[in-house]
Amino acid sequence: MRLRERALVIMAAIIIAFVAASYAISQGILLQGFARVEQEQTGTNVQRALSALGMEISNLDAIAHDWAAWDDSYAFMHDRNQEYLRANVVDSTFTRLRLNLMLYADTTGQVVFARGFDFNTEQEMPVSQGLQEYLAENGALLRFPNEESGVSGIIMLPEGPMLAASRPILTSQGEGPIRGTLLTGRYLDPQETRRIGDVTHLSLSLHQLTGSPLSPQLQAARSALLKGETTFVQAANEDIIGGYGLLQDINGNPALILKIEQPRDIYQQGVASAGYLILTITAVVLLSGVSVVFLVEKLVLSRLRQLNANVAGIGSSDTSARVSVAGNDEISSLAESINGMLERIEKSQAALRDSEERFRVAAESTSDLIWEWNVKGGTVLWFGDIDGILGYQPGEFPRTLEAWEKAIHPDDHDWVMEALQRGADGIAPYDVKYRVLRKDGSIHYWTDRGTATITDEDGHAQVMVGACSDVTARELAVDALQRSEERYRTVLDEMEDNYFEVDLAGNMTFANDATCRTLGYTHEELMEMNYRVFIAEEHRETLYHSFNTVYQTGKMLKGVSYDIVRKNGSRGTGEFAISLRRNERGETIGFRGIGRDITERKKAEEALRRSEQKYQELVEGASVGIGTADAHGLITFVNQTLRQALGYSEEEIEGKPVMDFVHPDDRPRMTRGFIDVVRDGKTRDDFEFRAIHKDGHAVHFQLGVTQLKEGEQTTGTISVLTDVTERVRAEEERKELEFKAQMASRLATVGEMAAGIAHEINNPLTGVIGYAQFLMQEELPDRVKKDVEMINEGAQRVAGIVKRLLAFARQTKPQRDFVNINDIISTTLDLRAYHLKTSNIKVTTQLDPDLPITVGDGGQLQQVFLNLIINAEAEMKAAHGKGKLLIKTEKTKDNIRISFKDDGPGIARENLEKIFNPFFTTRQVGEGTGLGLSICYGIVVEHGGKIWAESKPGKGAIFIVELPIVIEPEQLPMAEAPASEMPKVATARMLVVDDEATVRDLLRRALEEEGHEVECVDNAEDALELVQKKRYRLILLDIKMPGMSGPELYQRMNKITKSLARRVVFVTGDVIGTGTQEFLKKTKARYIAKPFDVVQMKKEINQILAEG
Repeated sequence: MRLRERALVIMAAIIIAFVAASYAISQGILLQGFARVEQEQTGTNVQRALSALGMEISNLDAIAHDWAAWDDSYAFMHDRNQEYLRANVVDSTFTRLRLNLMLYADTTGQVVFARGFDFNTEQEMPVSQGLQEYLAENGALLRFPNEESGVSGIIMLPEGPMLAASRPILTSQGEGPIRGTLLTGRYLDPQETRRIGDVTHLSLSLHQLTGSPLSPQLQAARSALLKGETTFVQAANEDIIGGYGLLQDINGNPALILKIEQPRDIYQQGVASAGYLILTITAVVLLSGVSVVFLVEKLVLSRLRQLNANVAGIGSSDTSARVSVAGNDEISSLAESINGMLERIEKSQAALRDSEERFRVAAESTSDLIWEWNVKGGTVLWFGDIDGILGYQPGEFPRTLEAWEKAIHPDDHDWVMEALQRGADGIAPYDVKYRVLRKDGSIHYWTDRGTATITDEDGHAQVMVGACSDVTARELAVDALQRSEERYRTVLDEMEDNYFEVDLAGNMTFANDATCRTLGYTHEELMEMNYRVFIAEEHRETLYHSFNTVYQTGKMLKGVSYDIVRKNGSRGTGEFAISLRRNERGETIGFRGIGRDITERKKAEEALRRSEQKYQELVEGASVGIGTADAHGLITFVNQTLRQALGYSEEEIEGKPVMDFVHPDDRPRMTRGFIDVVRDGKTRDDFEFRAIHKDGHAVHFQLGVTQLKEGEQTTGTISVLTDVTERVRAEEERKELEFKAQMASRLATVGEMAAGIAHEINNPLTGVIGYAQFLMQEELPDRVKKDVEMINEGAQRVAGIVKRLLAFARQTKPQRDFVNINDIISTTLDLRAYHLKTSNIKVTTQLDPDLPITVGDGGQLQQVFLNLIINAEAEMKAAHGKGKLLIKTEKTKDNIRISFKDDGPGIARENLEKIFNPFFTTRQVGEGTGLGLSICYGIVVEHGGKIWAESKPGKGAIFIVELPIVIEPEQLPMAEAPASEMPKVATARMLVVDDEATVRDLLRRALEEEGHEVECVDNAEDALELVQKKRYRLILLDIKMPGMSGPELYQRMNKITKSLARRVVFVTGDVIGTGTQEFLKKTKARYIAKPFDVVQMKKEINQILAEG
């Protein structure tokens, strides 16, 4: 190709390359900038759309708040006034506020009123079933914890998404209590979406995450948004770009994708700008190119053609001629240089002739063979001892090309001749190494190099000159070296350890197969790399210092560990020994390293460390106590949970015997258990024992223990201890509560029974006592009078039993007053002093002088103490005719404890839980009722205290009473002074109503003795008829009667006139029955309990009459 054509091609290529580069730059920078601006604008528009939707939700919440915090709404939820709905929840409200739903619900979440409305068509529509099901599943929309609560957002319904806002219904001042919930809703349908789009001037659409299949763009947007992206922008095509945002529902779950679409005006403007830029650049470059071509032609090419013609003329004729020189530029300088060259050529030709002569002399004296091959003539000239080299006698080897060809080894002949021919044709240099056969058949190695000295016009050699060298000795040495290196390389490649060599610059010069496998590179790839490429960045400086240390000291450095980065990006760890590499002159030429990939070992070590750390943390942070001990029972480890449970530090507990921390009572059993584990290899998980806390209290543990072994040798034990103190305490409290519940149930049963017994016994008992008292007023023989007194005494005893039964069954609240327990005990002992003395009972007291005063019913407490003293006295006297009783008071924490300890026969274990049961007794029939301890139990419980017994048969018993200390007792009112005796009232008309004839006659006789006029009837119906006809000053009325009862008659009389009912005095043998107590408490009516003392009854009647 001519220079002019070449210049035109180069100029065209430059123009094309420049235009292409400009186009690439405009696409890569200009258009990308426009695209980035377009994406940012689209993302901003998505945020605008999301904000607009958030504003719609806020407006809807404001509507819900305005309507919920309104006195009219508050009143409606109270009285359900329909006028409120007719006046307010009307079509115009839905249309004006753009609502599809208004729903009122009460505080339980029940819907009170709900109405749906399509404000677009202004038509009422039903409340969807989907909404009702959603509200049933999401109760938080209709129930709020306080007045400030509120919920708003998007709810997903089967018919589509809805904007919803829920507020508690309050007064206009925002005060409660909350009377319900107001829920407002607006469907987020396509019409509503378009309206929001019109407001924001955006093309909006909403798409559900589930349901119908999503387009590829929406699938890509969903994937990006669910990963946490705020917005997602993607071009749909060259004309439209889409922006996407995620909408969450009212529970914070992804619900909808908001999509906006807008034309790609910015991008299209960028494309147009880039096009204009390319056209402008192309025009400028073309114009510049034409100008440059013209100037090159004028100033360079034409002059070069002239110079070429001059040189051609000199070459074809007189070599002593010279080219013309004109001008003062590079071409004129070239002409001068050509003239200088022609002059040097002329001189060199003369020198060449002299050199050829010297070459001939040198060739004949060298050990190498010099040859000259006349390619056209086919003759060869040899300069050197070819006969000696090939093992022939002088002059014996023919000096022909054919003889030389025969000397070449048959396996090498063809390719050597081809190489010679390519060298002659100028295709490739002739430089070969081949084998030749000596006369004796031995093989020698020759190197042969030749070049064309004379060529024709086509570049083909006319004459070639070359040199042959016998390199047999060198080849044999090289072959031996190669075999040695092959063995060396085989060892290196087969070894599992890594081996590599680097030069002083750190470039890889050799790596065995193991190194390649470790790093993931091929040999060829590694040979082009520096070691720093596959060393982790944080370790490069460290490894550099390691190489430098080896270089400075000359000593091998072992244990060099660093992280490597494999070809695939994964990391590993290597450990190497580094040493110097030296050449044959002892000069340092690089480094060698040998080592192995310890990644897996490091991973195992790290896994082991993490495992040990994890299990250490698990053991230390376990919710149960964990401890170990050696074979001698010395503690070797306890975790934090166990240390905290016992209150000791690690130093205070480790190295100490296990039994030092075990409750003394449990040590024998624990010792036997540990012996079983250590000696017999048993695993025990059935231990429950008490340990001693540092502050002295007992801690209950459930223990599991097993052996620790090293090989076959038992080295100790490992224990898992669960703190069951709370469980044990709860179990004790449960048993106590069950006992109290059982006692309460039994007391209730006894109470019901007592009420029935009292009524049935007290009526006849009233007659026995009353008539006995009448007889005792008469003049009777002494013997008869004594019998009557015995009858009265026996009846009074029965009445006392019934009275105690009633007192036990009633279990009324004790009277509250300040009491001194020590004083009550002293008074009780004074009351019983004579009986204790005659029974030969020695009483010892240990009364705490600092015992606090508490609040209680002194009389009831004295009854408890007296009963316990009497019981102890009776048991000791019956057992051995004497005894010792110790009474002790003390303060324990928040209680006062009173204990009664005797040395009697004790209480059998099976009876300890029964002694407080009603009617339970171990005495002979007639010696006790079995109610004493039950009454004591009831009194103590009513005082908020506890009572229990402890005993071992044959070793006496101790009864313990604990009463709570009232630190700040309420000030009790002073008791009123007893009223003075009233003057006697005579001649009052009275009516007695009782179904028992004995009681009627007794009352009539006793009252007539006082001068009163008495009428008697046996039923309430007759009594009602009499009170309507006659006026009575007092009406004595039984409560329980056949037919109409006393309370029913009382109610009838109260209806007739309240003054008549106020004259009623009830006479009843049942004052503890539930119905009776409630009736008397409600009416505050007066009553006299059966059986009564006749004299006392007369006084009470007289007092009632005197009070009017």
